[in-house]
Formats: sequence, structure tokens, C-alpha cells
Amino acid sequence: MKKLVCKYCGNAEFYVLNLEETMCKCGFKLTKLSDYKTEELEEENELLVDIEQSEQINEQSNHQLEAELISKISLLKREIDKSLDEGNKEKFIQLTSELNEQEKILNVWIENPESFCSEEYQENQK
Repeated sequence: MKKLVCKYCGNAEFYVLNLEETMCKCGFKLTKLSDYKTEELEEENELLVDIEQSEQINEQSNHQLEAELISKISLLKREIDKSLDEGNKEKFIQLTSELNEQEKILNVWIENPESFCSEEYQENQK
């Protein structure tokens, strides 16, 4: 048997006023079955809220990771321009290879962000 709770406040204690009417401790008169909800539904709703919050956190971290990749690529391009201006071939070659790696990571990210492993990104940062 399912436990009924007040739809408005979630309280499970009621006062019986007459055969078809009860009153919750919060003061609402409950006359229809739709004025109640089951405790199981309340737990499911809490679980759904938790899932939605974790998805929002994941989405925010995904956006943050993408922004970090784009920023790093932009900074590498600036450094490459500086090395060209200075005529430093060794630094140019090093930065160009690093830029290519970061662009590959970003392309993998754009193609399929769900399968992208942030650990790979962290390893490449070192």
C-alpha cells in the first residue's frame, strides 16, 4: 500500500473531518484524490531534480573545457606569430606541433563531446 502525502506541503499527517474530507496540518482541506500524492512520486521527483542538477554541472564543465581549449589555441597562435617575428625556427616548430595537437583535441571534442575523456586532455596539458 502506498503512503499518501499532502500535494501542497508533503506532510503525511491528516485530520479526518468527515467521510470525504480530511485536513492537512498545513490547513488545506483535501477532498479529491488529486489533492494527495504518493510518497514514491515525491522520491522520484527528488531523484529527477538531482539528475537534472548533475547534467547542468556536466554541461557547465563541458563548456569550460571547450573554452579552455579555444583559449589555449588562441594563445599558441599568438606565440607562433611572435616566434615568426623573432625568426626563432625551433620555437616555431615546437609551438606549431603543440597547436596541431590542441586542434586535434578540439576537433574530437566538437565531433563527440560525450565520448571525450577529460583525462586525455589533462594528460596533454602536462
